[in-house]
Amino acid sequence: MYKSKFSFIILFLLLGLLSCKSDKQSDSEDTSGDQSIETPTSSYSNFIKISAEDSQLIFENTITHDLATKFNLFDYDYFYNGSGVGIEDINNDGLMDIFFCGNQVENKLFLNKGNLVFEDITTTANINTNKFWSSGVTFVDINSDGWADIYISQGGPYDKDNRKNLLFINQKDNSFVESAEDYGLDDHGISTQSAFFDFDKDGDLDCVVMNENSYYGTDPATFYRILSDKALLQENSSHLYLNTNGKFKDISEQAGILRPSFGLGLCISDLNNDNWLDIYIANDYYVPDAMYINTKNGTFTDQIKTSTNQVSFYGMGLDIADLNNDNHMDIFVLDMASSDHVRSKTLMASMNVPRFNLLIDDLGLQYQYMFNSVQVNMGDNKYTNLAQFSGMSKTDWSWAALVLDTDHDTFEDVYVTNGYRRYALDNDSRIRVAQAKQQYRGNVPLSVKEQIYNELPSEKLPNILYKNKGDLKFENVTALSELNEPSFSNGAAYSDLDNDGDLDMVVNNMDHPSFLFKNMTVENNGGNYLKVITKGDLSEDFAKVSISFNGITKTKESKRVRGYISAVDKTIHFGLGKADKIETLKVIWPSGKSQVLSDIQANTVVTLNESNAQDPIGTEILDSWLQKVNALDFTHIENDFNDFNKEVLLPYKQSTLGPSITRGDVNGDSKDDIFIGGALGQAAQLFIQTDSGFNRQSVAAFETDRNFEDMEAVFFDIDNDNDNDLYVISGGSEFNERSNQLRDRLYLNNGQGNFSKAENSELDVYTISGKTVSKIDFDKDGDTDIIVGNRIKPQRYPLHEPSIVYENDNGILKNVTGAIAPEFEDFGMVNKVITTDFNNDGWPD
Repeated sequence: MYKSKFSFIILFLLLGLLSCKSDKQSDSEDTSGDQSIETPTSSYSNFIKISAEDSQLIFENTITHDLATKFNLFDYDYFYNGSGVGIEDINNDGLMDIFFCGNQVENKLFLNKGNLVFEDITTTANINTNKFWSSGVTFVDINSDGWADIYISQGGPYDKDNRKNLLFINQKDNSFVESAEDYGLDDHGISTQSAFFDFDKDGDLDCVVMNENSYYGTDPATFYRILSDKALLQENSSHLYLNTNGKFKDISEQAGILRPSFGLGLCISDLNNDNWLDIYIANDYYVPDAMYINTKNGTFTDQIKTSTNQVSFYGMGLDIADLNNDNHMDIFVLDMASSDHVRSKTLMASMNVPRFNLLIDDLGLQYQYMFNSVQVNMGDNKYTNLAQFSGMSKTDWSWAALVLDTDHDTFEDVYVTNGYRRYALDNDSRIRVAQAKQQYRGNVPLSVKEQIYNELPSEKLPNILYKNKGDLKFENVTALSELNEPSFSNGAAYSDLDNDGDLDMVVNNMDHPSFLFKNMTVENNGGNYLKVITKGDLSEDFAKVSISFNGITKTKESKRVRGYISAVDKTIHFGLGKADKIETLKVIWPSGKSQVLSDIQANTVVTLNESNAQDPIGTEILDSWLQKVNALDFTHIENDFNDFNKEVLLPYKQSTLGPSITRGDVNGDSKDDIFIGGALGQAAQLFIQTDSGFNRQSVAAFETDRNFEDMEAVFFDIDNDNDNDLYVISGGSEFNERSNQLRDRLYLNNGQGNFSKAENSELDVYTISGKTVSKIDFDKDGDTDIIVGNRIKPQRYPLHEPSIVYENDNGILKNVTGAIAPEFEDFGMVNKVITTDFNNDGWPD
């Protein structure tokens, strides 16, 4: 007998295409409509705000526009991109000090006096010599004297002579001397951030300077045509400087990084785990991110296309760290996708398919989409973007991304800074600008221009703290602490500023006082911790430290440049949960030297010196958690179809939802084989598993049906002959409604993995664009029935098709939906059907 009802678990996915870039607000006016974060369900109250009155940390990056010059958003695209903050012990007293970059205001340096009280020594420190428009800050002991020096990246609406980068040499008395030109580091690009690292392992620190571009606002075709001129490209690329006996020489072209750049995010890391340092640059606008992999011969190759499936469009700040405790370094890059419905529409650009095709097909660039990217490292320098799965795909107009364990629970959390001073790309504002240009024939009076400028929308937004719940699931817990203050925040950095064992946070705000947040984890008796100070032969040592405790192994790198145009404390900080002891600690230096320590107590500070490490080890130790297997020889080839030609408002393409992979034993050897569907024009493939890997097996029936668009498939024994037959869903949106190419297909197995197509079945009647299939014995008669989840009427999104329940009647599939689950015929677009005994009554749901 039939069970009276089914329960269907439907996973319904809607991804909206979002185009951002907006702008900011009146420089001195009050901001209305400030947003706060809704209260989450978790219990979390780890941060309290320390007032400037108590801390004496007084800084505000005040911005004043002038429409009669280039000092405004209309004439300089990066006018409201903000500035960074850096943390380092500049006087070697064991307390971390704070450096704020200012755009139009002076840079400031604060000495840490203890107990989160700071002293402003800006005037006597001489850190504003040759200062014009400071953006990013980092630190380096460039002359190896044991004292931290300061390197400032400058940009702004100035000519190149007035935006040279600055190098302040520490005089060991809380004062500095500007010496960038002496070292060859007075880069005059529109610099945003820089990092020092020994890329060639010659024993000294080299430098990469990340730059923006003078040709903002230029269409992509013209942009790349202009920058085919090598002299112009040199002025608009990021730069790599080789250190030779203390003098730095630009070797960008020889090293392979002379490429157009709109650089906003920079991080140095050993991405492919070969113990050579690589470079990741997150690029704004239509220039894709660059993943420069060190080739160990003085050059780099950009592997962003081979390592990722897609990247963010408006790449902002980033961090590289292990998000899921698998000891691989993952990559988190911010974009500007709004989580608010109104902002997502008012800041939405047009969906320009020809421009998309220009970038991908004509210019050969990587796929880019306007969401944050959570690139999870799968090993062998391959990444899968799980931003939507993690819940961190949309964080508004975001700048800094910092990965750190804020509560010592062993899971790495994520802090994001937010806010943009004026939304110039607000669609209503753009219309007003266009109307004014038309009315005044391009010569808009200054008073009218000023009025439009001051009416540009502006909205302070809270920064965001995502608590890592494990399994790549993150929860926004901002509202549970004093982090929930709306602002225009840009750079951010963390450090244990009060030396109590947890990480505090400093934020550089625009037209708003800076933030200092004290972490209360230790005071609240949260988890235990371990602090690891690495002292390499070079100040920027990039040591990798792995610790093992309670069956957990965690790995972190010592690096300071991360987030957005800022420099964090490069001390490695581990949260330990309730563990009171670390069983083993292993450090691996880029030189290959290593050291292992045992039985380390929690809540302590360990100092590691490279001079105490042992001789180099092989990279096989670094790769010990990876098992090499033979990859399947299959490359998906998508057919060319423009869904948006007819349906311009589609949220995403409907013709690229397949294919899927399914597994099952097709030849009775007790090994699972693999079936991979094909797109229109590509035959599906069958791979037979052997003791040494997978071998492709040719199937004539699959070749014959190459002009179908395969979706999900399932192996099951339809005819009870003890072998796995195959059901394949047909779908897509390329076909006309009721096209014969939308028929699902059933392939019968001869027991050896040779399949033939079953003809003249009821399946031929249903020419429906489908998506998903699941097997179920709903009537408990001993054979396998089928549930098919269908989606849309082709080229008529979002009109849906009926889904179907097929009963297996002695090897014949019959549509019994009307009798068994009539509501399924009008359920809607179905993306996934899962069968399980949901209520444990012995009947499959």
